[in-house]
Amino acid sequence: MEISSELVANFGLTKLREVGSFLSLHTRLVGTFGYMPPVGSKCFNQLKVVMGAAPTILLAIKSEENKLQEVMVGLAANVFTFMSSQESSYVFQEAGIIEVELASILVHILKKHKYPATKVLRIRRFAIEFAIWMMKDKAENIDTFKHMGMEKVLEGVLEITSELESFNVFSGTVGLNRHNLTIHSLVETAFKLLENR
Repeated sequence: MEISSELVANFGLTKLREVGSFLSLHTRLVGTFGYMPPVGSKCFNQLKVVMGAAPTILLAIKSEENKLQEVMVGLAANVFTFMSSQESSYVFQEAGIIEVELASILVHILKKHKYPATKVLRIRRFAIEFAIWMMKDKAENIDTFKHMGMEKVLEGVLEITSELESFNVFSGTVGLNRHNLTIHSLVETAFKLLENR
């Protein structure tokens, strides 16, 4: 049975909202960022379902454009943070995508969206978040991003940043809720990872 990218995006975002609110509650209670819900809990099972769609998410990042690609990169940036390095390697293998290819796609997204566009306002943030995860997951990815000129691309992001990129909830074009981390903070994190290798 073929699962469409749009179905995965809709299902994944719904489940991530449910899981995310549960995780943020547990994160506040426990005080540790990477806290996982107890195995067997409803939240853990929902997270595993979303993680099961990860190969489809990667394929959609590769093949889609604009809004759906933005959603899939954001979904991946969130889903992969809950995977071990071994699990993520399996997902890449199952999707038939190598990490160098995904790194190239993320760099291309940042180059293509040099200026923040209102239709895909969060795509740069999501691409940077996913690139940070990739660099933390495997040190070889740092070299890959360096070779692809990620530092120069990130400098461009720092130069041209919209205040709207700091929001994650909108009413029309008005930002209502700020992200915890600014895009500048994300870029600084990415720079530190690139410099430390």
